[in-house]
Amino acid sequence: MTLGNASWGEGTVIELANFIKNQHPEIKGFDKKNIYRMCQFYQLYNESPIVAPVVRHLQEGDIPVFETDDIRKTILVKIS
Repeated sequence: MTLGNASWGEGTVIELANFIKNQHPEIKGFDKKNIYRMCQFYQLYNESPIVAPVVRHLQEGDIPVFETDDIRKTILVKIS
C-alpha cells in the first residue's frame, strides 16, 4: 500500500489501521473506528483557536484560600 497515492475511503482506513498495527504494534488506538473519530475531530476543530487552560489565565491571588477546615467557609458553599 502506498499511502501517498491512496484515495481516502473505507478500504484506505482499514489498510491504514492494519499497517499501523503490523508495523508498529506498540502503538495503540489506531483501529478503524478511532481513525474515523480522529478525522471527525480534526474536521470539527481544525479552525478553532487553541485556548490555554483557565488555570494558566489565573494570577496568584485570584484563587481564594481559606485557612479553615470549616466547610461553611469554602468556595463550594459560597457559589451554591
